[in-house]
Amino acid sequence: MFLTASEACWRRASAPNFSGGGLVVAIGYPLDNHFLFSARRNYDLTPPSGTSPEGYGGADHLLDFIEGTLKPFIASTVLPKSTIGRQALYGHSFGGLFTLYTLFTRAHLFDCFVASSPSVYWDGFTVLKHEEAFRRSSESGTTKPVLMLFYGGYEENPPQWPGESDEDYARRRKGAEERGMVENAKAMHERLRECGRLRSVSIKGYPEEDHGTVIACSLS
Repeated sequence: MFLTASEACWRRASAPNFSGGGLVVAIGYPLDNHFLFSARRNYDLTPPSGTSPEGYGGADHLLDFIEGTLKPFIASTVLPKSTIGRQALYGHSFGGLFTLYTLFTRAHLFDCFVASSPSVYWDGFTVLKHEEAFRRSSESGTTKPVLMLFYGGYEENPPQWPGESDEDYARRRKGAEERGMVENAKAMHERLRECGRLRSVSIKGYPEEDHGTVIACSLS
């Protein structure tokens, strides 16, 4: 999503509410003959648990890299003479799950957390255990972070596409209902907005966007 994020940032620079520059940092792998996704992200973006399937559950390792290697590299090498202000973490799908896990376990790392269509359902809703611990904790940093949640309306209530068989549509709709992307995001928003650990928490749905097309909306 690096190119999409860069384009959105570039276009926003000419907006009347432009507030002074920004830097998009993406973490990726060489995508040999596979343009969209590396399976290694399954490990990087999913929280650990006692029931994680093989090849999943490595979110803490990626967070160690971000906190111990990437952020110091940006500050010391990429922008050695700059003052770094607000920092945000964006993730979609498994990335949205990772964003929530980061907020719940290392809220000090970023000022704003943007979770687009987070896969809250993953691995028996294991992220909710971390959410509950976050809500119950009295820990408070110098500033409270912001959380922004996004989803597409078609993620939980998809239409039947032209030419799609009734059988395929029923299967796709059942999967969407089981994942519960919309209701899970709404329920989390309700719980978190009263917890006192966040400066603000917002949620926005894009009614006729699906799991793929909502990415550009939430990035912007």
